[in-house]
Amino acid sequence: MPFFSIIIPIYNVEEYLPACLDSVIYQSFKEIEIILINDGSTDKSTEIAREYAKKDSRILLIEQENQGLSIARNIGLKRASGDYIIFVDSDDFISINLCQELHNILQCDKIEVLRFQAFNFMPLYIPPSDQGIFNGIAYAKQHLGVLYMGCAWLYVVKRKFLISHQITFIPNIFYEDMTFIMELFLKSESFFMSNLRGYYYRIRKNSITQSKMNEIKIQKSIDSYFAILDFMQNYQNKETHPDKKKILQDQLPNYIHLIHTACQKASKTFKESIYLRLEEWYQEHQVSPIPYSPTSIFLSSCLQSCLRLYFKIQRKYPLLFCIIKPFCKALIFIYRQIKKIKITIRQYLRKR
Repeated sequence: MPFFSIIIPIYNVEEYLPACLDSVIYQSFKEIEIILINDGSTDKSTEIAREYAKKDSRILLIEQENQGLSIARNIGLKRASGDYIIFVDSDDFISINLCQELHNILQCDKIEVLRFQAFNFMPLYIPPSDQGIFNGIAYAKQHLGVLYMGCAWLYVVKRKFLISHQITFIPNIFYEDMTFIMELFLKSESFFMSNLRGYYYRIRKNSITQSKMNEIKIQKSIDSYFAILDFMQNYQNKETHPDKKKILQDQLPNYIHLIHTACQKASKTFKESIYLRLEEWYQEHQVSPIPYSPTSIFLSSCLQSCLRLYFKIQRKYPLLFCIIKPFCKALIFIYRQIKKIKITIRQYLRKR
């Protein structure tokens, strides 16, 4: 039985797929199985995946009509047989020794979830550099940002843990990683935070996170936020553990905030329909309306625009990017310090 099952959903990535697959099949650690889910690709990705599957017996190729990333990953999870699951996006790649280095850490059989780091990825929240084993709930209480930002491919998860807790991805939404990550933290008793870097995240112009917003995409984003809100509220209603309920309750304002932010570039009629939908959601779930600040929404919109510009410069003008990168890092450091101060003040006021 393989130690790692590496799940790679594929959809129209002919330009990047060979580099991704090469980085996986040439791993220095050999006890792996590679599950490719071709999610209805219409370019040459299908032919590329078939060619690699013929050459390497460790590759299982599953072909299906386009059903989205969540369903593709869930199918991969059902077919996996390894001790631990690794996710790789088909336009990214991993370092040749990643599996070996992960295996070295995972010799401690108690580890249910391991989180590592990525290159070429600049999130606004970076988990503390403390490396070691933590209780998932205790860690999430101290660092709420880990539930709000991140990607499934930063996590290595014990397959039996996923099966026993029935953890999967919500189908047909954007940001499906968020609920998956929440469950990892809320249900794991042995969570290893590692400073290991071995994942190379590729910034693409036409990806979901980088492409321009239009009303269709805004609607899908908002529908996704509501699906995540429903997930958290239903989870909270069933949960009896006070810390878990508190963690989920503290996450609600983040997604309410995202709904308001997403509405900013939409028409007046569209905004009104979303605000009405939000009021109905409050009533349905018997939740008191969560106040929001127009200034905070404006600043978030500005921040998102700056991030898109940052990634565009990184992609198109690498020389200019090298010049501005230190200034951007300094601004992000200041932003994080301000956020820490705000959290400290809130905690102090709550105690009073």
